[in-house]
Amino acid sequence: MVQVRFYQLTSTAIGKALPKLLEKIHEQGQRILVLCKSEEEVKSLNASLWTYHPTSFLPHGTEKEGVPEEQPIWLSTKIDMLNEPTACVTTFPKDLKELSSFQTVIYFFEEAQKEGFVSLWKEIQKTKKDTILWVQDPKGAWVKKNLKEE
Repeated sequence: MVQVRFYQLTSTAIGKALPKLLEKIHEQGQRILVLCKSEEEVKSLNASLWTYHPTSFLPHGTEKEGVPEEQPIWLSTKIDMLNEPTACVTTFPKDLKELSSFQTVIYFFEEAQKEGFVSLWKEIQKTKKDTILWVQDPKGAWVKKNLKEE
């Protein structure tokens, strides 16, 4: 059964918050596909993963650099299983049916994208999937929420 998580950014840019989430998923031993909406986003997130912390490194790759089989984190605009991922983090509202081969699906979005993700949340709720919403507080900490609270 697919676990579905929604993470709503309210106080941190995606390029700063996503590396921390990827660290936690990677520490759990999962391999990750980060599904981006454009090549520009792939480039931006790739740069963020190289520079987000001076003493940390997250092993990752893209089509332009890296061998997918060797990368626990793969940034792409396509749903592919090149690095044998168990988790998918997407930065845009992608239909869950297309992501059903993953154990964990994480929708990661900023406040301006909220409307599209609320619609997706409602559709997924109808399927009775294990779904959780996390929202950033003003200090950047994640707080578990009920969508009705939003």
